[in-house]
Amino acid sequence: MGRQSFGTPLQSQPSAEPSRGPIGALIHLLPLRADLAKLDLIQSLDAWRGQVRIAIRSLYLLIRGAQSDLEEAGVGRGALIAAATARGGSFGIDGIPDVSPLQHMAADYVKTAAQELTGIACRVVDLDPTDPPAVLQERLLTEVTAAADG
Repeated sequence: MGRQSFGTPLQSQPSAEPSRGPIGALIHLLPLRADLAKLDLIQSLDAWRGQVRIAIRSLYLLIRGAQSDLEEAGVGRGALIAAATARGGSFGIDGIPDVSPLQHMAADYVKTAAQELTGIACRVVDLDPTDPPAVLQERLLTEVTAAADG
């Protein structure tokens, strides 16, 4: 079987629209998408690669694209990388049986980024996807604000 590509490299582009200024925080919500949150039987290796491309490769590319702006801002000015996961709100400790491995992969990638990008605060926010949207929004805001405060 031949080696598969995850897509083309990120093109060199301006970090943000000039009128909006540099990127100060990155909050990755894609793992909350319903079809990526639960463990489903993967029908093929290509389907699994597609899910990884969507959930994890996108996080990698976003971090890579925002890295220079975030490093320039630094923790002192609130630079933040955060990813929301849908593991029940307890980081999978409660043993929810049908959580997709993509949820753990996203969290682990943010932990890796925290080791490599020491001048940027990195945080994983685990949410219960069965909570109402208002609760999810409040929990996310609370966690991200706490990360910014130290």
